Amino acid sequence: DVRFVTSIDYGVIQARVDFVKKWFPIIDISKSLIVTNNKHSIFADFVIDDLPSNLTNINKDCQFILYKQPWNNKEYEDIRKSKRKETRCYCCRNWTEIHSLFNTLNLI
Repeated sequence: DVRFVTSIDYGVIQARVDFVKKWFPIIDISKSLIVTNNKHSIFADFVIDDLPSNLTNINKDCQFILYKQPWNNKEYEDIRKSKRKETRCYCCRNWTEIHSLFNTLNLI
C-alpha cells in the first residue's frame, strides 16, 4: 500500500492532491492521503521526505529516502557519502531515481 503523508497547511492541500493525481494516477487519493504534523507515528517500510528530521519512524526496519532540495544540501551530501546500509537511508534527486531505486531493491 502507498500512502502520502504530508504536513502541509490545509489551505494548500489541493496542490498536493493535484500532484498525486498527476504523477500517481492509479492511486485513490481519497484513501491514501494523510495530513499530519506527526509523520513519525506512521508505520512504514519506506519514508520519502525532503526534510532530514522526518527520516525517523516507529518501524525499526523502515528505510528512508532523502529527496534532494535546496534546503537539505548539506544533509543530502552527508548521507550520500555515508554507507547507506548502515544508515538505512538513500538519496535521490528526483522521482526517476526513486523509481530506479525501487527497481534495484526489487520493490516494483
